[in-house]
Amino acid sequence: MSGRSKLIGPVVVMLGAALLLVAPARLAAQAPPPEDSLVLRVDGMVCSLCAYGAERRLKRLDEVEGVHVDLDAHRVVVTLRPGRAVSDSTLGQEIRRAGFALRGVTRFARGRAARREERTP
Repeated sequence: MSGRSKLIGPVVVMLGAALLLVAPARLAAQAPPPEDSLVLRVDGMVCSLCAYGAERRLKRLDEVEGVHVDLDAHRVVVTLRPGRAVSDSTLGQEIRRAGFALRGVTRFARGRAARREERTP
């Protein structure tokens, strides 16, 4: 057996172990959003500067408590202040001002999707 073929087994085992370590973190990132939150599907965000611009615009709204941008999924999770609400048109306006297109809004109440609206260009 050559030295190269002796290394293949351990390398495969190490890669498998690395995937098992990364998978739970990836699943945790896709956990359901918290209560009183919105998930916005946004087109056009490709870098951290894009994410910062969208986050900054949305945080200016009085109703918004927090914003988390997931560039890989092209989505923005917006957490609302308790007892507050914001319209889809207001969200769309802020996303457009940041330079992006709002494609859909899913509203969550008590951890479940309360209403989902999809927009098409």
